[in-house]
Amino acid sequence: MAWGWIQSTCVTEDFSLVWTPSYTQGGFNQTVCLEANSLHSDTCADTAPAASIHCINLLVRRCRYAMQVDQQLQEIANIFNVDWMRLWSLNADLTHPDYIIYGGQTIMIGHLYRALPHEMPLQIAKRMGMPEEQMRALNHGLDVEAELELGDQLCVVPNSCQGGRASSLDRLQLQSLSSFLGRTVADVHPIPAHVFLDGRDGA
Repeated sequence: MAWGWIQSTCVTEDFSLVWTPSYTQGGFNQTVCLEANSLHSDTCADTAPAASIHCINLLVRRCRYAMQVDQQLQEIANIFNVDWMRLWSLNADLTHPDYIIYGGQTIMIGHLYRALPHEMPLQIAKRMGMPEEQMRALNHGLDVEAELELGDQLCVVPNSCQGGRASSLDRLQLQSLSSFLGRTVADVHPIPAHVFLDGRDGA
């Protein structure tokens, strides 16, 4: 039997790229560009080398975790340095804390906090009873020493045993409540401050 080589023709290849963010990348938001280059060979002489660039935006939602196969709440709680009861209370659709959760299901691992103007991440962490390391781990790329802008989101895990007991409203005088509310309530529904505080409807 005679053996010989059969010249191959030009071929294309398909590649799949899978990226799994780490548990410390909640809030990651970045554009990543990939470049693919074709190779010139004698078997495909009519095709010149070429490059193709494709850019995609990678966004990791804050306070969300995608469960892996056979993971349970106790294991996830240990990853994020919280107790499993807190995780269970954040996910009302989990009817029992010991059920094995299917892979790919997403759960909440904290509360989404929307900042007021000039708030500082470290002040929020102190009020919530969170260690600085936990605040950093739950909020990728956060500058803990920079002021936040109105509406900036943070993932927080309040600890009632370590957090502050006072509310921001505790430091306000009765007459200053309307200015504190700004355009959120006072400008749209001009309710007298005393009515807002004691719940009366003014009738």
